[in-house]
Amino acid sequence: MLQERIKVGKYKIKRRKSRLQGETLKVLTRHKGGFGKFLGLMLTILIVVATLIVGVSVGKVSTSTTNKFVEIKARELTLKKQPYKSMAVIERSSGRLLAGYHADDKLPMASTTKIMTAIVTIEEMGDLTKIFEVPQEAVGVEGSSMYLRSGEKLTLLDYLYGLILPSGNDSAVALSIIVAGSEEKFAELMNSYAQKIGATNTHFVTASGLHHKDHYTTGRDLALITNYALNNKTFCEIVGSKTKTIKGSEEDKPRHLKNKQKLWVTISLLAVYI
Repeated sequence: MLQERIKVGKYKIKRRKSRLQGETLKVLTRHKGGFGKFLGLMLTILIVVATLIVGVSVGKVSTSTTNKFVEIKARELTLKKQPYKSMAVIERSSGRLLAGYHADDKLPMASTTKIMTAIVTIEEMGDLTKIFEVPQEAVGVEGSSMYLRSGEKLTLLDYLYGLILPSGNDSAVALSIIVAGSEEKFAELMNSYAQKIGATNTHFVTASGLHHKDHYTTGRDLALITNYALNNKTFCEIVGSKTKTIKGSEEDKPRHLKNKQKLWVTISLLAVYI
């Protein structure tokens, strides 16, 4: 009966020290290698960052010492078998590269493009409570979407939540047209920001990240862009939100957005302290 209740798959035996009637307990648990490796990587990064926060905040460890610790831990990641094509760890205050793995290789950036789309919109527009009608070009855009409707009116802040939480390609197109008049002109703005930030090996063509051969970044540049965006309180509030309800001009058709990028919540909170 027990065998019938256990699903087929890879398992491993974990021994516990606690005993029941004098015998060691054996616990059968499902082994998920891929997720375990990912979780281990994330925990390593969070432990490093948490140590940096505690060390600097309580004054028990000097900044140079904690930076050295972060650098050592980051380099340990590069010695392991990599599940990624590029990696970069930078110092928040200076942008100095602490460790990297093919950090300057030019690669497609997909929806991480939206980090720049968001920060350009926030800094260029200022008042995010202004209301704009959904541009027709933004309706029915392929890929991930916040499902904008023709004739609907939303605030800039609503568009930004739709851009980040569900990674809406339609919202990216809408914002590019609202801010610059077209996606092409908005891309020019994005590229000027990249140069200002120091992301000199990055080139934007779209606001959404849909694939284009001339749309690329590097691990180091993406770290610099993200670091720049995390200095903005509004950006941190948006990416740190787990859910958001948007009513727009059609209050009887609200949309309930959920953050698909759970790691952003942690990153945005940590950014406040680093």
